[in-house]
Amino acid sequence: MRGVSGKLQAASGKPEQKPEPLLGVLLFSCSLQLEAWSCRP
Repeated sequence: MRGVSGKLQAASGKPEQKPEPLLGVLLFSCSLQLEAWSCRP
């Protein structure tokens, strides 16, 4: 998860650099969903 958060921080700092920020956000949202599913009984 550390890599994803790092990418998000870098993306938020330079959003016009590459389309990677969108990928970072997608990965982050997916990871959050996975965590929510894993927390469910």
